[in-house]
Amino acid sequence: MEQYCDIFHQSFGLEYVCLRYFNVYGPRQDPASEYAAVIPIFISKALAGEDLTIHGDGTQTRDFVHVNDVVQANINAMMSEGCGIYNIAGGRSVTINELARKIIELTSSDSGAIHLDERSGDIDHSSANIHLASDRINFKPIMNLADGLNVTIEWASS
Repeated sequence: MEQYCDIFHQSFGLEYVCLRYFNVYGPRQDPASEYAAVIPIFISKALAGEDLTIHGDGTQTRDFVHVNDVVQANINAMMSEGCGIYNIAGGRSVTINELARKIIELTSSDSGAIHLDERSGDIDHSSANIHLASDRINFKPIMNLADGLNVTIEWASS
């Protein structure tokens, strides 16, 4: 679709914005969903005192972005003159091991981590370059990971 947008832009002057969301998290994610991401699953397990399951050695990295920042990115994209494809992420990667430790700490859980075999097809490292989004649609993530996790944990605890 991004290529179609670019072709229509080059051929007919169609203005467009495509946003690539990286690992969105925040309140209201269902940890039981077949599409559940790692953060709601880890939070749910930590709150229940269960061990967190990490596939692989946990050194794989991900770039997480809080849903509030995603909403702001969408508003900025609608209001901007920017035309193109932009990465929407926190702009900083964290290892899965670090994420698990942080969630266990923030939930004051006695949970541990269990390492299983890697899942086939998982990538080792994911990190977004958000410079174009910053320059062209004024996207600047506000929610750091610790604060975003606290908001998400508070919601999951209620």
